[in-house]
This record gives sequence, structure tokens and C-alpha cells, in this order.
Amino acid sequence: MADAFRERSDGGVELACSPEWEVSNFVSHGHDSWSALLAPGPPVRVLRAEHGSTCASLAAADTELSAAGRISVDQVKAATHLLPMEHPELVRLELERAVETR
Repeated sequence: MADAFRERSDGGVELACSPEWEVSNFVSHGHDSWSALLAPGPPVRVLRAEHGSTCASLAAADTELSAAGRISVDQVKAATHLLPMEHPELVRLELERAVETR
């Protein structure tokens, strides 16, 4: 995290790289998340940040996902897209629950 941010003159922090560079990292990957979610499999619980989330709400997602009945999206109050760092205990508990129910 120390290398990912730099201090601004107003006392805040910002990304050390340009926003365009950060976006290019996510756009260039070869993962097909929608196909993976639509494939048969175990239940999936998505934790969605309340502010600045990179995850669409289930209502805005492909209707096949909600029809599948195995996808749930829960919004975490006061969280941002850095949810795993802001709420590590919640994320840890959800990962443990997922492993136990596999």
C-alpha cells in the first residue's frame, strides 16, 4: 500500500500512478467473470461497497444471474472499493464460510 499512494499538498492521498494506468491494468486481463458466474457451481456471495464500488448491484446485473438463484450481492455500509482493507474481519469470515460450505 505504501507504494500505491502518495501524499497530496492538502494532506490527502492519491494514487501514485495515473488513473489511466490503473484502468489499463483491469481492462487488459483475460478473465471472463460473467461466464464464470453463469456456469453451474456453488453459491456466490458478493460483498459490494456502498461508495465507489466496482461491482454493479444485482438489479443492474445480467438477469440470468438473479435467475440462477445462487448469486447474492450484499452492500457493506460505509465501505469503499477498498472494502477488503477497510473490513478485513468481515472478508475473512466470508472466505472461511465459503471454504466450509464447499
